[in-house]
Amino acid sequence: MKVKIIVIMSLMIIGFSAKAQKGKSHNPDFKEFIEICNLSFALPDGFHSVKVKKNKDVIYDYAMKDDETGVEMRYVINSFEKNFYGIIDTTSFNPNKMTRSFFTSAILNASGNVLPNIPEIEFLDHNLVKFDLGGDKAATSMFLLNSDFGKGFTHCLAMVVEKDNVGLFMIFWMFDGEPGEKINVVKHTANALKFNL
Repeated sequence: MKVKIIVIMSLMIIGFSAKAQKGKSHNPDFKEFIEICNLSFALPDGFHSVKVKKNKDVIYDYAMKDDETGVEMRYVINSFEKNFYGIIDTTSFNPNKMTRSFFTSAILNASGNVLPNIPEIEFLDHNLVKFDLGGDKAATSMFLLNSDFGKGFTHCLAMVVEKDNVGLFMIFWMFDGEPGEKINVVKHTANALKFNL
């Protein structure tokens, strides 16, 4: 069991490494991952691309910001085809069953928390996920930020959306101060990136 955990954590690091480039608004693989994972992306009204910030906590692929509210959104895309299939034996390791582990690791790093202080995770209704986001499962988590990743922000709402045998993406909505009415931004931007049906 211990060996399996070490292998999984190593794969996660490999899968999310070498992505973000300081000074660029997106990782060069962002568009490629959108195509590989059969995703569609539309920049929401009021948002513009911002630079991806190099940090030691969560390597992300793309960021955009809303000028009116100051809310920043950051995206991570993990293609199972690119990171797992054909590279490792997926008969003994099924990435479809690892969504919670991937998400837990990401939100632990993003929050600056350490085990056993895992931010609470809530899974969303399957039908809602399929209809609105084209995925098979999704979860959210809201937490305070105390990390390099969260520098300049105090709160974060994170969501993971996974499509079986294809991949997953995570969204981090970054808020400075109490989210309050800024949380409405989430309703209008949650499906800016989604799996095509």
